[in-house]
Amino acid sequence: MLEATAPEVSTASGAQADPLPPGRGGDPDALREFRMALARAARAARHYPATAREQGLEGVVRLRLSWRQGLPMPLVSLQQGSGHLLLDEAALEMLRQALAATPVPRELPAFDLVLPVEFSLGPS
Repeated sequence: MLEATAPEVSTASGAQADPLPPGRGGDPDALREFRMALARAARAARHYPATAREQGLEGVVRLRLSWRQGLPMPLVSLQQGSGHLLLDEAALEMLRQALAATPVPRELPAFDLVLPVEFSLGPS
């Protein structure tokens, strides 16, 4: 595969959003819809850096997305890098662009998600 895969929004365990105190997580349907919209926007923004391809760099970047009402935008941080700065930066930029195109629904007062972004060149 020559492009980065869009993030599959999950937690470190591969399930749903991290647990929040009762009543804080909001509407599960709204979270699912937001996750799907974010994944679509991320696919549109994905970019596998040419230098990384040329060097044969691959890896998985795990990004943490945190949201609480009152924030202007969800907070994005690197939970676990791929071991390659080029891939880590490309994943962060992809998520920032996807978030700019995907407003958080009002039904979601708070959530924490981990988004794995895989960079794979495919079979040799």
